[in-house]
Amino acid sequence: MEGLAELEKLTINSCEELMNLWSDNMGSLPQLPFLYDLCIYNCSKLVSLVAEEVDQEHHQLGMPSTITSICIGNCIALESLPKAMMYNNTCLELIEITKCDLLTHFARSQLPRTLKRLDISDCKSMQNLVKDDDDDTNNSTTCCNGMITSLLEVLNIYNCPSLESLTSSGELPTTLQRININNCPKLKSVAKSFDHNLFLTRIIIFNCENLQLLNGGGLLLPSNLRELYISDCEKMQALLNGIYNLTSLQDMKIQNCLSILSFPKEGFPTNLTTLGISHLKITEALFDWGQDNLTFLNQLEIGRCQHLASFPDMALPASLTSLHISDLSNLEFLSYEG
Repeated sequence: MEGLAELEKLTINSCEELMNLWSDNMGSLPQLPFLYDLCIYNCSKLVSLVAEEVDQEHHQLGMPSTITSICIGNCIALESLPKAMMYNNTCLELIEITKCDLLTHFARSQLPRTLKRLDISDCKSMQNLVKDDDDDTNNSTTCCNGMITSLLEVLNIYNCPSLESLTSSGELPTTLQRININNCPKLKSVAKSFDHNLFLTRIIIFNCENLQLLNGGGLLLPSNLRELYISDCEKMQALLNGIYNLTSLQDMKIQNCLSILSFPKEGFPTNLTTLGISHLKITEALFDWGQDNLTFLNQLEIGRCQHLASFPDMALPASLTSLHISDLSNLEFLSYEG
């Protein structure tokens, strides 16, 4: 790495014979004191960023402490991230991995505590996002919340057909603010509970056909949740009864979840400003929703609820500024009151 001492951004693309980014006889990235951005794309033989012997014997050297983001794409032989990422790194906030088909999971000891955003997409063999490893019992930085990082705010997961769970413990980082999950057909639940996720404000889940519950055992969604979007989750059985108590919830859309036959009898959260409901096997009981209390509802979208014939005994909220109705084949009139 001589002559590159001032390097700030390193991008490696289409180096087909590259197997490791650095090893004992190549020098090491810690010799690049100003490197903050590392990107590697289309390196079909890349197995790991660090040769195995370096990772095991010298990982205390770590990666450059200045790196803030790492992006790896279409490296189909990549098996793991180096444990060296955990050591001597005080700045790494973003890891983005796409089309790395041999990755099955991240060990806790591979994720730095400074990480704020983790993006995973098109990783066909990813089964568990974060899994306990042998080092956890002796690692003083291991957290009890299922991920070694204590700062993670954003988690995006797309097109991982083998993904079964997010963490082996079932717990999410307490600092998590946003979750986006799309097209993970084997995922059955997002977390064991959200009891400790007081900062979680957005949950967006699309195309997870085996998802039955948002959480496996807890009764409540995060109390500060503001946005909840669920679409194309065929086995989603019901929303939690406690959803009425989510006074921070403002935007909610439930679409194409054919196992949801009714909503909680207590009704919807009273501070909703946007509500979208479509492609559900919902009966008229949908509108036992306490609509008189939805004094802040601005946008209402209802589509393809085939069993709905009318909006019985209700006046639409006076606060509405947008009403979108579509594909209601049995709808005869909006209100008995005319």
